[in-house]
Formats: sequence, C-alpha cells, structure tokens
Amino acid sequence: MQAPDRNDMQGMLRYGYGRQKDAWYVFLTIKDATLCKQWLAQTTFQSAAKSPSESCMNLAFSAKALQRLGIHDLEETGFSRAFIEGMDTDHRNRTLGDVGINAPEQWEWGNRKDEHLHVLLMIFARNLDELTQLYEQEAERFKQYGMLEHHKIHAAYIQNPEGHYMEHFGFRDGLSQPEMHGTGRVAHADHMLNPGEFVLGYPNAYDKLPHSPHWMTREGGIDLGRNGSYMVFRQLEQYVSVFWSSLHHQFKEDPTYERTIELAAKMVGRWPNGDPLVPFDTEAKRALNAFRFHEEDPKGYHCPFGSHIRRTNPRDSQSSSSKEKSIDAAIEVANRHRILRRGRPYGTPIIESMDVKEIIRACLMGRISGNRGLNFICFNTDIDRQFEFVQHTWSNNPKFAGLYDDVDPIVGVQAEEGEVKPGQFEVPAKPVRKRYKDLPLFTRMKGGSYFFLPGIQTIQFLSTLSSS
Repeated sequence: MQAPDRNDMQGMLRYGYGRQKDAWYVFLTIKDATLCKQWLAQTTFQSAAKSPSESCMNLAFSAKALQRLGIHDLEETGFSRAFIEGMDTDHRNRTLGDVGINAPEQWEWGNRKDEHLHVLLMIFARNLDELTQLYEQEAERFKQYGMLEHHKIHAAYIQNPEGHYMEHFGFRDGLSQPEMHGTGRVAHADHMLNPGEFVLGYPNAYDKLPHSPHWMTREGGIDLGRNGSYMVFRQLEQYVSVFWSSLHHQFKEDPTYERTIELAAKMVGRWPNGDPLVPFDTEAKRALNAFRFHEEDPKGYHCPFGSHIRRTNPRDSQSSSSKEKSIDAAIEVANRHRILRRGRPYGTPIIESMDVKEIIRACLMGRISGNRGLNFICFNTDIDRQFEFVQHTWSNNPKFAGLYDDVDPIVGVQAEEGEVKPGQFEVPAKPVRKRYKDLPLFTRMKGGSYFFLPGIQTIQFLSTLSSS
C-alpha cells in the first residue's frame, strides 16, 4: 500500500505535538480574501515529515472560508455534504444530541448563525511564554493580511507526576488511538488501519479511495483533498464537581472514595491510571490497548457494555461467536468507524497532582472555581460514517448492546421532546445487575464546527486561486 505523503500532510495527522504543551485555537474572519491569500502563501505550516521540537502551526478552513477564497460551489467540487451543511442542522442536532442545554443557540461559537467563522489557526508551543510570543506575532499579521480575530481558546496538556496525559475528571487520556499503515508508527494489529480512514487520497477500510474534492483547470484536475482530512471540533465543558459528587452520593449508606472511583471507572471503562477493566496479562504488557472485549469479558462483568470506551470503540464486542473469524470480522466492522483524536483540555486542573482522591475531596468540599473541559478534535475522511456514527449509533443509542435505556455516561445525550433527560447506567453482575439512575449531564457543548484540514500543496493552491 502506498504510504501517505508526510511532506504534504499537515503534522496533526501524524503527531499530537506532545512536546508543545500549550496551544491557541484561533478562529479568524476573512475580511479581505486577496490579502488572506498572501498570508497563506507567506506562512509556514508544519508538515508531518517530522515531529517539531519547538513551536509550529497548522490550519483548517470552514466551508464559508473556502467560498470566500473562490470555491463557490462546494458540492460540485466534491466536498462532503456534512462539511458543507455544517454541524448545526436540525437533523444533526438530533443525531449528535445538541438539544436542550447543548442546543446550538447557546453555543459561544460555530452555530448556523455564525457567519464569520472562516479560518482555524492552531498555534502550538512548548510553554505559555513561547505561545504568547508567537500568538502576538501572528496577531499583528492577521491585521495586515485582511483577517479579524473572531474567537480563541487556550488549551494545554495536563500531565501527572508520572508524565501521563490526563483529562479533568482525573483519568489518563489518549490511550486508544488507531495508527495508519505506512506512516512508520506501530500499534497492535487490531488498531492498524488503512490511511484512507483519516487522510484523503489513499485506500480506506473498504480498500477504496474516499471521495475527495477536485478542482478542474485547463491543464486537468487537481485533487484538493489529497493529504488532507475533515476535522471535527467540539468544545465540551466538563462538570467535574457534578460528576464526582453525583457518583459519590449514589452510595448513600456507605459513600467511600473507593466505591465512587470504582463506579467512575465502570463508566469510563478504565481505572484512573489507564489500566483497562478487562482481565489482562501484565507480563505481556497488554494493560493499555491490546485487549479485546468479547474474548476477555463477554458478559460485561468487568467492563460494562455501556461504558464510554466500550461504546466508542466496541472492538470485538459485537461478535456473537468465540470463533476467531467471527471476532476478527467484528473488529473489522468496528474499525470502519474509528476516528483519529487530537484534542486537548482547556482550563486549570482542579488538583495539580491529578490525584483522583484529592479531586473528589475538592469537589465534595466545594473548592472548585472556573471553567474547564476538553477541546475534542478528531480527523476522519467520512464524517457521517465515522464521527457521526460513533456519536449517534454508539454513544447516544439507549439500546446499544442490548441495554434498556442507557447512553454513554460521559458524552452521551438522551433527549425527550428537545430536552436532555437524566440518564442511567447499568452494571452487569451476578446474581443481579445494578442500575444507577437519575444521572445528570457531565459535559456540555460550548461550540463546534466541521473544518477541512488541507494538505500543504492545497494551501498553496488556494493562495493562487481567483476569488471572482
């Protein structure tokens, strides 16, 4: 299989930029398309050829931005319908659970009325001082090249004393990621996928080229999508105090930290340190990602069917047989809906050490202020089949895996007549399963949009495109 062109891919498609702890996501409005194109031609965007040691930038466009730059008929050009229509449509509001408190009318950015969301510039640096310096430098250039700052979000990786990446609830993050054949990165065979699942221009999970936008010139067609991807951005505020307090109070007679943490782990699907709940062989170092659900926990007694990680990547869960061919087929089906995640937290950690018991203690004592959450970012070549399928058919499905009335306890939304209703979480057990009821929402949408992350050559082409 042809390896992806790492010199033309933007770096986010291969790297999480772990050495660049801090980031600004800067949303820009194009006021003067001609000047903006000059900026595109004169600005360096990090490729995937190597992992940067210092600061770097990547770039993505909204559908409105491409129209401003001269691609007026996006549908005829071949861009994804989901990308063209945007995240905020009546259908997608129901599909994604963006109703009630999550409704786009309450978003801070990105809803259908937001006509000025054009360019997403992502700036990465090793620390906040370096990031501030680079941002201020680029902000001066925005003004010179016909762009106005619309909105911006600061994000920074959270690391515990062991150096592991964490999220605000206190769980280790970023463990289960697919890898692409041909990029030089390795993973367990269950998680090695064709590059066309994440990068346009290469075979996908069906061994076919994903549909890619093309531009016709007198010399022939130009594949605008090649080495690019569709980017999903959802800013999710995390209600950390609500999460831990509500779980702790589920145990009215004996609310110990240990029982609270165990319930939280059942909901997430991992212990706070990242170990999976399914049995694993530590000698084989299978603790992080090289495990299967149906083979090792077919009844969900260890990792419940409704847990976050079992819903968002069921692996072999949907196999009805223990036969090897059936299990491999189930993994193959699940892998047709994988996404490449590149998100980062925003907001100050509740406890610098990220010790989960200390986080719970702070929540119960009301020692929390400020907003915090996750800038959820993922890449895929088919928004409908990948991101939207995961959110709708797996996370928001109350009947997932034979459940009765559960949605994903972390990011799922169950609505009734346009309003979010309390959830429940089922834990299989012998002799009697346990249902935890009246669970509030633990995350809330603050803004979101679909973007197109082009290859380096496409950025240069757009800089030369006539706007007429």
